[in-house]
Amino acid sequence: HGTKLLQSGCVNGCNDHRIVMAFAMAALRSGGPVEISDAQSVGKSYPHFFDDFIQLGGNAHVVHMG
Repeated sequence: HGTKLLQSGCVNGCNDHRIVMAFAMAALRSGGPVEISDAQSVGKSYPHFFDDFIQLGGNAHVVHMG
């Protein structure tokens, strides 16, 4: 049956572009902020993912570490 909203929280992206992008999309249905580690991993397959994500209405604040 699912749920209308997911919980907010922290997600380990496991340095896997597929996990990061999937959780970014899932975060659109979250009741609060979702922090996803390893955002830079999207560069493996879709370097402009977060630019497009934001342009399509998503809300992302990508922090580049190191």
